[in-house]
Amino acid sequence: MSPKVEYKLASSQPQLFTEDHCGRSFPPTQAWPGRLSSNASRWFTAWSRAGATPYNLLSDVDDMDTHNQEPAHGWSKPAFRIRRRVRFRRCVWMTIVALPTLVILVIILIATLHPSYSHPPHHYHVLRGRALGSTQPGRANPRHEKIFIASSIYDKQGRLAAGAWGKGVLALVDLLGPDNVFLSVFEDDPDTLATAALQHFTKQIKCMEIPGVHMGNSSVLAEHIDRGSLPHVKLPNGEKRLKRIEFLAHVRNRALAPLDDPTSSAYSTHFDKLLYINDVVFDPIDAANLLFSTNVDKSGKTQYHAACAADFINPFKYYDTFATRDHEGNRIGVPVYPWFSGRGRAESRKDVFDQKDAVRVRSCWGGMVAFNARWFQPDGLHVDLGVADLVVDHNATTPSSAVLIPIGAGSLGLTPPATSLPERDISLNRHLASNVTLPIRFRASTDTFWDASECCLIHADIGAASNHTGLTATGIYLNPYIRVAYSSRTLAFLHITRRFERVYTPFHKLIGWSLNLPTRNPRRMQEAGKSYEDMVWENNDPESMHAGDVSAGYKNKTRVALPGGFCGSRKLSVLGEGPEMRKWYNEVIETPTVER
Repeated sequence: MSPKVEYKLASSQPQLFTEDHCGRSFPPTQAWPGRLSSNASRWFTAWSRAGATPYNLLSDVDDMDTHNQEPAHGWSKPAFRIRRRVRFRRCVWMTIVALPTLVILVIILIATLHPSYSHPPHHYHVLRGRALGSTQPGRANPRHEKIFIASSIYDKQGRLAAGAWGKGVLALVDLLGPDNVFLSVFEDDPDTLATAALQHFTKQIKCMEIPGVHMGNSSVLAEHIDRGSLPHVKLPNGEKRLKRIEFLAHVRNRALAPLDDPTSSAYSTHFDKLLYINDVVFDPIDAANLLFSTNVDKSGKTQYHAACAADFINPFKYYDTFATRDHEGNRIGVPVYPWFSGRGRAESRKDVFDQKDAVRVRSCWGGMVAFNARWFQPDGLHVDLGVADLVVDHNATTPSSAVLIPIGAGSLGLTPPATSLPERDISLNRHLASNVTLPIRFRASTDTFWDASECCLIHADIGAASNHTGLTATGIYLNPYIRVAYSSRTLAFLHITRRFERVYTPFHKLIGWSLNLPTRNPRRMQEAGKSYEDMVWENNDPESMHAGDVSAGYKNKTRVALPGGFCGSRKLSVLGEGPEMRKWYNEVIETPTVER
């Protein structure tokens, strides 16, 4: 008898799974988009094969919730455990794939539709076009302004002079016009390769020579600095060390020495601007724009005491936090865009958000700075700050090398620092000098455990001088359109990373708030010429020991403030002793704790 055959109508519902000869369930054959989705699901669940399920990650929960189906793999599990695992995998998928994809899309949209510091004012493009549209020397200097370019470098194995830095400086001289430029480069103790590179660099300088002046319109000097002749400080253990900032200030002033040398053509030249360049890689046209395009008035003339570039140690991180202070004297916060914190009136931060080319600051450096040259020339504007440098009382009058007192070299016919005072012990009595009218020069703080960048103090002195002369209509600015770096690779990436740097803003604020940045500075609000009570470190000295006080430590002292209280912090860095001296090695000395 033949078996009974039963017939059923085909279901109108699509078949979700097919079975092979072993009874295993598989999805039906799909088009390539479906297969891609299934494969992606398998990739994310491969790590948990023991409990793997053939369901599609994005559809199986709905299928089980709607049809209440049992798992089709031949062994049973409670449905809630499967749903929990699928939700976990969905979270993993969202974290690994969806969230990063969303972030990338946001970055692309911001970089495309709302880029940061990528569209400078029109006159920047005009100057760039003029520089690129001709080969005539001086094409980027439309008003034929006289520029003094200074640089003090440490050039290990000649990589700067023979590399991108040297090429950039030579190209800049050509853009400004050799007959408009005086170039002064100073290097301390170059090695053999550095000396050869510097000699080759010197031969390529096109600054016009003036008959009868032996240096012409350039000064490239390499020599050894006698560190023993510079003021030292006494440490608590009695050791005498050279503050690193004292040395750096001296080195920077050596690059300015032609301004004070009667035998140099720079001495008799009235300069409009002074450009100081560090060991950075830069675009020469950007340097010209820093000089001639920052904060211009309606007539097209620049209005600033100083204008700084922004330097980056990598494509994201702003480098020169030691010298940069916002418009209220605060240190910058987290060193990524927008760099400045929201503390106080947050004027610098607001200027950054407004994409200004002249962000108001108290000080900056940024690897390259353009100054109004009036503050640096002997025949320039002479001012009396009312306070000058502190004078060591060694039975009278030998002044130290600091505020507005230039440090020169005897070989150039200037007055060198006094060699009879190799140390500057702050426990000695000091008096205020007055009626100082010498040009402004770099200096260091005289306190033992108080360091301030010489690149910040120079701005503080300029600010104090401008206040006393009433020249406050202009100021000191950071120009984020002009960016420099410490490698060619980083400089190339800055054109890309600046476009989406607005993305950093919420993270900058969150990290700054969590770390309580910027840090507090007890001297930030001090005004030059007014009396304040400071905690000052004092060592044992004959006067205090004679008075019965033999203890060294912090003591409250009432004294007249010098410019630049906002620049410093309670620490001490000294120049490394021994073989590493030539490397300008920075050795940080442990700072005694201030007892409250």
